[in-house]
Amino acid sequence: MSRYSAPFAPGGPAAVDAQIARRLLSIALSRGGDYADLFYEYDVSGSFSYEEGILKAAGRSVSTGLGVRVRKGDATGYAYVEDLSVDAMERAARTAAQIADGGGAPEPVGLSPVDAASRYAFADLSLDLPGEHKRELLARADAAARAADPRVQRVEASFAEQIREILIATSDGLMVRDRQPLLRIGVRVIVEADGKRQAGSSGGGGRVGWDYFDGKSPEDHAKEAVRQAVVMLDAREAPAGEMEVVLAPGDSGILLHEAVGHG
Repeated sequence: MSRYSAPFAPGGPAAVDAQIARRLLSIALSRGGDYADLFYEYDVSGSFSYEEGILKAAGRSVSTGLGVRVRKGDATGYAYVEDLSVDAMERAARTAAQIADGGGAPEPVGLSPVDAASRYAFADLSLDLPGEHKRELLARADAAARAADPRVQRVEASFAEQIREILIATSDGLMVRDRQPLLRIGVRVIVEADGKRQAGSSGGGGRVGWDYFDGKSPEDHAKEAVRQAVVMLDAREAPAGEMEVVLAPGDSGILLHEAVGHG
């Protein structure tokens, strides 16, 4: 089980169930709003950068909170809190409710929690793995890039990771949760020969787990970055200067306008 779970998730220190969400939505509509929703978000992000053969930087951030939105006609009221205590969440709901000018008792709201299947299949969440795993990953990319071509002068490798958990509850009766992993690796190289320098880059990732690298290794990305840079290094200059241009009627007029029309 992951070490990273939203405080508002079931079993969390500020767990939000249908009863709590219903209470907050009722408060949000208590002044006559037409519609209200709650948006909870929990985000943990990490990043690593590797340059000159060493890990240059590493960081991690955690954020969480609740946003309450109320619509009345064309107007929208909004409030948010980072404190997920019941008192703080109720204050946010009352603040957002002020967009409406009615009164009376809070309207009861019925909620039907949706048990949505996870759209993201992964074996291991990268955030749960030690930082040394990420450093080794980037070191492999660095070594592969330098070994691919002797003209490689500089290698920059980066890794970013995130887990995002959301909970949405609406006065229409919807209550749904989602948990979204994300990771990305990037490799950039600079090659030099005969006074010419060119750069190449490659990267990949997605809403996947650490097993992404079973199919696309850091060495693969490093070699692709070097390939791009070497192609650019050996490429001929594109033809330049005055040339005859033939434009047919139609969309080519747009090209003419963009080329000289703004001059």
